[in-house]
Amino acid sequence: MPERERIIIGCYEIAGIELDEQDGFMVLPREGSGLRVTDFQNAPRYWDFYSQKSGPRWNTGLFRYLPDRIARVMNEAVKKAAR
Repeated sequence: MPERERIIIGCYEIAGIELDEQDGFMVLPREGSGLRVTDFQNAPRYWDFYSQKSGPRWNTGLFRYLPDRIARVMNEAVKKAAR
């Protein structure tokens, strides 16, 4: 699908980040926080929550931080599509 239309298929709360000499870093999920989208027709689109100056593009190598307020809204959208 086009970059702009890419959907969120799951999410979890980050418990921590560990340095990994081979891959750079590893993100650790908080146990029990994972959500998996089951309703793909109503799955939220990532770029509705985050924007960057160059437009939607994944291959920038960025770790995209979302402010807590936006992360909560995104999480609620994923919950709705996970039912």
